[in-house]
Amino acid sequence: MARLNAATGAVDTGFGNSGRYTRELDFVADGRDVINDLIAYSPGGTQIRLILVGDVQRGPTDVDGFISSINGLTGADETLFGPNGYAIVAVDLGTGMQDGLRRVMRRANGTFIAAGTATDDSQTPGEIQMVLAGYRADGSVDAHFGQGGRVNTTVYSRLNVPFGLAERPGNRDIVLGLNVLDDLGDGHPLIAFAQYGRSGRQRHAGVFVDPPAANGVTRMSSGTSLIFDLSRTVSSGQRLWSETPSDTDMVVARQRAADSIFAGQFGGATSD
Repeated sequence: MARLNAATGAVDTGFGNSGRYTRELDFVADGRDVINDLIAYSPGGTQIRLILVGDVQRGPTDVDGFISSINGLTGADETLFGPNGYAIVAVDLGTGMQDGLRRVMRRANGTFIAAGTATDDSQTPGEIQMVLAGYRADGSVDAHFGQGGRVNTTVYSRLNVPFGLAERPGNRDIVLGLNVLDDLGDGHPLIAFAQYGRSGRQRHAGVFVDPPAANGVTRMSSGTSLIFDLSRTVSSGQRLWSETPSDTDMVVARQRAADSIFAGQFGGATSD
């Protein structure tokens, strides 16, 4: 990770090692450590803290999620999530034990929610479950969130990969963007949203966004990002319009969150 000067775009050499932060957790030789998302906030005064989530390889086939914090001004590791500077999220379903964290948010009350996946290869066909992990403002596990601080489940299909995470103002419900499959139809990829209660224990509502494609083309869409703007969730992504010639379009979708989520669209069926 690198920090750039806001005015000039040059690498900020006062951050980390000559402007760059790198860390190898060293669970296995030549292991894979990946940052998938980060957020920044001020814990007080002029301080800046960065919260990182991602994947860390802990064995030949064992990959787990991690959450950590670093000083946003200096790039130094912090101990918010434990004495080693990080916490591990290991669901370890089946024999493959492939887990990871993809998104993180800080809630209005200062606590954290991380979203990711857990692969269960003991099922036929295999499943990729959605995972939510809750942490208090002091970095400790929030035992009142989900079951002992965690939720892992299939939401809509055998594939449930989070791409976005937001907190709904007011009731503090969690809005989650997911890339899923149409398991009740032809199995094509599409975008979905789920709204969970503040404790993560109950799904209140959900909706699919399945943009159309040209005649004769199998629908394929995926989400990439999500924000919450007042009472509406706005997401970005892509959809396949045609295969020959190959044409993939940008997609922006807006959902209104009330007691449930209602789908809406910008533009028309053939809009780029």
